Amino acid sequence: MKMRARFRLPVLSNYNVVHAIAPLLLGGMLWIQPAAVCSGANAIVAWGANNALQCQVPSGLTNTLAVAGGDAHSLALRADRGVTAWGFNLFGQTNVPAGLTNVLAIAAGTEFSLALKANGTVSVWGSQSNAPTGTSNVLAIAAGWDHCLALKANGTVVAWGSNAHGQTNVPSGLTNVISIAAGDADSFALLGNGTLVAWGDNSFSKTNVPAGLTNVVAIAAGENHCLALLSDGSLVAWGDNSYGQTNVPPGLSNVVAVAAGAVHCLALKADSTMVAWGDNTYGQTNITQPGAGFSAIACGNYHNLAVQGDGSPVIYFQPANQAVIISKPASFSVIAGGIPTLSYQWQHNGTNIAGATNSALSVLNVQPADAGSYAVVVSNSHGSTTSSNAILTPLPTPPSITAQPQDTNAFCGDAPTFQVTADGPPPFSYQWNFGGAPINGGTDATLVLSNVLPSQAGSYSVVVANPYGSITSSVAHLSVTVDSSIITSDLTASAAQGSAFSYTITGQHSPSRFTASPLPGGLSLNTNTGVISGTNLENGVFGINLVAYNACTSDSKTLVLTISSSVPVITSSLTARGTESANFSYTIRANHAPTSFGALNLPLGLNVNPASGLISGAPVYPGSYASTIWASNQWGVGSATLSITVSNAVLNGLSIGDLTNTYSSPYLLDFHFTLRNNNDPTIGVPFIVDPTLLKVTCFEDTNALSDETSSFISSTIGSSVSKTYLVLDFSYSIANLANGDTNNDGISDAVDDVMLGAQIFVNTQPADSQIGVVEFHREDYNPTNVIRLTTDKVALDQAIGGIWTNYVQNFPAGSRCWDALVMAITNLGPAKAGEQHNVVFVSDGNDQSSFNTVSNVIAAATNTGVRVFCVGFGLDLNPTDLTNITSSTGGAYYQAPTPGSMLAQFAQISKELQANFFLRWATLKRNSTAFQPSFTITYQGFTATSYQVDGSGNTNFIVPPYTPSQNAGNVTAGTLALVPNAQDSPRSVTLRANYTPRYIRQILLHYRPNWPCVAAIQNTGTNQILKGWSMIETNDGAGGRWLTLNSPNSSLTSSIPFVAMGNLVTFSLRDMINASNAFSFFTNINTIYTNTGGQSYQLFPTNVVTVYTNLPYGTPVPWLIANGFTNNFAAAEIADTDGDGVPNWQEYQANTNPRDSNSVFRVASPVQGSDGRWSLTFSTTTNRTYRLLSTTVIAPTNAANWQIVQDLIPAANTNVTVTDTRYLPGTTNQFYRVQAY
Repeated sequence: MKMRARFRLPVLSNYNVVHAIAPLLLGGMLWIQPAAVCSGANAIVAWGANNALQCQVPSGLTNTLAVAGGDAHSLALRADRGVTAWGFNLFGQTNVPAGLTNVLAIAAGTEFSLALKANGTVSVWGSQSNAPTGTSNVLAIAAGWDHCLALKANGTVVAWGSNAHGQTNVPSGLTNVISIAAGDADSFALLGNGTLVAWGDNSFSKTNVPAGLTNVVAIAAGENHCLALLSDGSLVAWGDNSYGQTNVPPGLSNVVAVAAGAVHCLALKADSTMVAWGDNTYGQTNITQPGAGFSAIACGNYHNLAVQGDGSPVIYFQPANQAVIISKPASFSVIAGGIPTLSYQWQHNGTNIAGATNSALSVLNVQPADAGSYAVVVSNSHGSTTSSNAILTPLPTPPSITAQPQDTNAFCGDAPTFQVTADGPPPFSYQWNFGGAPINGGTDATLVLSNVLPSQAGSYSVVVANPYGSITSSVAHLSVTVDSSIITSDLTASAAQGSAFSYTITGQHSPSRFTASPLPGGLSLNTNTGVISGTNLENGVFGINLVAYNACTSDSKTLVLTISSSVPVITSSLTARGTESANFSYTIRANHAPTSFGALNLPLGLNVNPASGLISGAPVYPGSYASTIWASNQWGVGSATLSITVSNAVLNGLSIGDLTNTYSSPYLLDFHFTLRNNNDPTIGVPFIVDPTLLKVTCFEDTNALSDETSSFISSTIGSSVSKTYLVLDFSYSIANLANGDTNNDGISDAVDDVMLGAQIFVNTQPADSQIGVVEFHREDYNPTNVIRLTTDKVALDQAIGGIWTNYVQNFPAGSRCWDALVMAITNLGPAKAGEQHNVVFVSDGNDQSSFNTVSNVIAAATNTGVRVFCVGFGLDLNPTDLTNITSSTGGAYYQAPTPGSMLAQFAQISKELQANFFLRWATLKRNSTAFQPSFTITYQGFTATSYQVDGSGNTNFIVPPYTPSQNAGNVTAGTLALVPNAQDSPRSVTLRANYTPRYIRQILLHYRPNWPCVAAIQNTGTNQILKGWSMIETNDGAGGRWLTLNSPNSSLTSSIPFVAMGNLVTFSLRDMINASNAFSFFTNINTIYTNTGGQSYQLFPTNVVTVYTNLPYGTPVPWLIANGFTNNFAAAEIADTDGDGVPNWQEYQANTNPRDSNSVFRVASPVQGSDGRWSLTFSTTTNRTYRLLSTTVIAPTNAANWQIVQDLIPAANTNVTVTDTRYLPGTTNQFYRVQAY
């Protein structure tokens, strides 16, 4: 039975072979023998674990030179060069091969043994196989757990055996090795420069040689730890330290040999005493034979071996005879043992050699005077002994030529060579001749004629000499041909941005100098070698002019280098699906090793992990989303659009809630309601669903409407104008730090969550929803309009985020919530046709400071059609008034028990506003005095009824008057409205239909905008009534425009649903100051409706029209007025008011101040970079986009000559630099210009 352990190498001729062995369990008991000592000359001392009698030294074993410890067996090398083995022998590891003699070193592995013979071969017995065929000239051996190492005389290493951890994969090119060691499944080599190389298993970092470790003279490897003996006699240890085995005893010095067991260590000092440390479970660190005289040590797994003699010097190996060619090195060495200190004195022909006092002698440059006999005297305090003589014979030989120089031909500028090979004792001397005359500097075996010229053609020979004679070569002839230095390297190359690049310019006829320009950033040229190298910092296509020169001429060519971008490219799928309120997971993946990820416009409830790119969470709303995802690295950002489809959650039931109705001309029945996900509307919560998935049945009294009667259902998104004010509480109840201060910034968590919740609300509302914000925080400060109605979500986010800093004054105190609500309701004004007005507020319900009362709030809301929703939160929450306000106005109350829970309540209110539906039909009973309308909605197998139809005719009567009163009774007259997107500084106006008559399949508009205008038809969304329609815009020749909207449907009855309402066209008006001056005129043309009964559209109100003059250069008159020009606008347009050389109409185009000469559009001169690319720097201002163009020839009358370099350059409100990254071969001139639009 064996237990896995690790080993070490004992010292013999600089090679330490040490092994470790686990104890043997016999009959379930651990058997440990007492330490055994064999007395006599050079006796063995053994102690520690003796479970397999590995410490039971054979009787009479003396005259021992070295020992080795295996897994559970021991070896001894005797003075007669024989081997004795004992201990565990299951695999024959103690069966020493018959006739094994002349052994120089021994090593013991797990279940095998090794012996190095004097003839340089290795003998193996036990469980391990023989050394690889051809393993000879071996100087040292080492045995690991189940692998072997052999060091050859040429300084290389041979390994065999198990390779489970790469322990026999000797590193390629490993040479100059002077010592080896084998551990568990790891190997070590000591190099001649005193450093270590390790390979194999790296458990406990044991093959991680300590940084800077040098001056090593011996090594040892245990189970999972390592030892290095330094030249100063100190030790360094690393690896596993579970038993203190790497804790070298303080002060330990003068060490001459080391050994390592499984988890303990043994050191032999120069005074021939021993020191042990580490695990002592089996007494292995107890030195059982104290004193000196020890000459060799070894470790088994848990036992130790040491050789102890009488202390007098003994020579184990004599120096050998040498016959060496003169000038070659010779060396002699001796191996001796004895009580320290041993002294050495080498002698030549019986005379002491000065300074030769080491165990080895080297004669570095053998000369004839070095011939003779060499011996060494080894001595210590107990005596001395002299080695046998070794004879050194120097060998003189005259040179001979074994390879003659050959005739050659070369092109001018090449570097032809002549070469001679000589044999014999060095040193050799060479003298090359040209035409019989010596060549200055031609004194090497190889003659190189760099940049050869025609004048160097002729005959060449060489004289080779050494101290013992000389010889002249045969004559070789050189011919020289004149030709240009032709570039031969490939003229196309590719590379990747951020990657190392190397390209060598090569050419015929020995080019000696190179140029290359321009080079992309990060690359440089070695002009001597022609190597272009570096790390590419740019991407694109570059034309690089290459020139190669030789002694006679040059050649140039263009290298086209294409550097691909290393900006990440999204590789993950660009579609994803999820379910409302269910866990969602999607991982952004991209190439080019992105370091961070991000996403914009994710469905509410989803977040992205910037480190991993994981998008996760539970989406709050169903629907289709286009989210921008990106991945970035040091080279830039790569983005893509991810289409996320979130399906509706499965319902538990269906009911209709929040039902309100409006009966309006021409006899329209309008119903607003929410759908709730439970049969009980008081339990269910509103949910969002595509109206096309709903089945609607309309009733008048108890009669279902026939198919000839059209009904129209839509979500209020797109069919109504949503206007909402957020009323945010920053009073003491919210701002008190008792609500927490997680950020440690002195701002309560409730304040943070109010602002964050409001921002979540803003960003989850539809893009065309108009939102404003009011704040209140002290009883002695009036509530404040933070921002009026707008669709600009960026501005809303910034306004909300700045409330605490910009509006909250001193310490928040009492509440004026009711006043703030009335202010918001007043800001909204009465709801017009097709509008939904809402107020969402935060409060604790305590207000003793407002001038208005709860009754005032309710009256103001109900009189103007405003629904009020509340997030209830505060230190002293009083929900009574809050629920009264919300229930009385058709809103809802949501209570937040903690600051963080306010976020979910804001999100739920946002969802409820979007979960509103609009149902309309035109009754055929418009002449009837009274009837009862109702409807049912069917979805996911559930049917909900608006209310119980009792047939009595006593409720929900349809009776006049109808509102609005315009065109009462005229079912053929549709209504249109122009709706600005904000109360202040609007940027667009939307044309919407509030009522559509039958048979509309075309709409014709005529208008003239007062500002630069882009019209966009609303024809892609599910709820858009012009879905699939097309738009044609033309100029009327007088500054106005015609806009024709066409249905793709040839059926007059189904182009737009009868009675439908919704957005038609959005007009984006750049620079518009206020909506009242959006257009000079805007009319819809009803004369196109001539064949279907005289239907028409009426446009009202017209409060977006102010008539202004149409100026020649198109400068908006309102802009001139805003800049102080009050009359004669045509003259003002062309004037240069600030004297900067730019007329006012161009000041407008550039968005500069026409009255400030320092406000100018600047374009700097182009700058050419080191990569040859041109860059242009110019100023930018807000609300403008820029385009860079170029041409090779200035031709103002031919605009086609100008090519777009880069378009859609965004404004940064500062200088912007754009680089022309194109590769334009053959271009000699390049002109640039910048357009602002």
